[in-house]
Amino acid sequence: MPEFNDETFKSTLIYRFKETALKAFLCRAARAYEAFSIQVLCENFEISRAQVMSILNKMILRNKIHAHLDSTSDSVVMDEERKLSNEAKELQQLSV
Repeated sequence: MPEFNDETFKSTLIYRFKETALKAFLCRAARAYEAFSIQVLCENFEISRAQVMSILNKMILRNKIHAHLDSTSDSVVMDEERKLSNEAKELQQLSV
């Protein structure tokens, strides 16, 4: 495909894969962890801090994850009470 020769297309595609991987990780791991270091997320997914913050803010605002940003510890903290209500909703959906 000729599009793959374009460096802009490649970099956009690679970024979208990283973004999707980060989103999937956060959705999946939110149940098991209380918080994530923003710096560690940047390093593990090889995404800039600004991009990670943008992704986190959008996910929080759209209720994809129930969390808040903690500037003192430079982390994203999962909200425990919302996590419990999500688990209850999942159980309700399974029972129907």
